[in-house]
Amino acid sequence: MTPLAPVLIGALGIFGIGVGLLVGRMPELDGFMFPPVMWPLAAALVFDLVTRPMVAAGRLPDVTMTERAIAVVAGGVAYQLVRWLLPSL
Repeated sequence: MTPLAPVLIGALGIFGIGVGLLVGRMPELDGFMFPPVMWPLAAALVFDLVTRPMVAAGRLPDVTMTERAIAVVAGGVAYQLVRWLLPSL
């Protein structure tokens, strides 16, 4: 596991919890064209866009696709758990 992977996995897990709480407060967000359970995928893209120049310069290690996939799944699972445990706030 690369040193940056736990940061990405933790960040997307926290992001998934935040999205779950937000959708619990505003259920109309659940009807978007891009469902909230997939928002961690968008957050992973932003993470890649921010870190990619630093990886290319050699200042950060690259995160593997497996680690990215684990992080996106962690964000989606965190979102689903929050929605299941707190259906409406």
